[in-house]
Amino acid sequence: MNTPFEMMLALKVFNAGAMPKRLQGIAWEELIREVQTAEDDYFYLGIEELTNPTWMEQPLKQMLKALSIIVFRKKLVRGIPFISMAIGAGSNYQMTRSVSEFAQKFYQYRYLLEKKADGE
Repeated sequence: MNTPFEMMLALKVFNAGAMPKRLQGIAWEELIREVQTAEDDYFYLGIEELTNPTWMEQPLKQMLKALSIIVFRKKLVRGIPFISMAIGAGSNYQMTRSVSEFAQKFYQYRYLLEKKADGE
């Protein structure tokens, strides 16, 4: 991430990975289109919009997670709020896994595209 293009692309990959599965396909196509049509690998010349109404599902999930943690924080087992910890850990793990898998697939695909372009 040494260039503005790479920073913006990384933000878009994170945003797409955090989207619900039903919307990731559209985001994937948009990311691939950006990589294929990028004229300048230094400056970012594409659309800079990162948020839209469809993205609001993720913050709502995070608010639900926070609410459930607050509700169960007083349920202690030997002085430790296991239920709250399990809810937080499970939710964070699922989101992290989703974003990392999306990013890994995207950057693998991008690598293959660049390798193919170099071979031609």
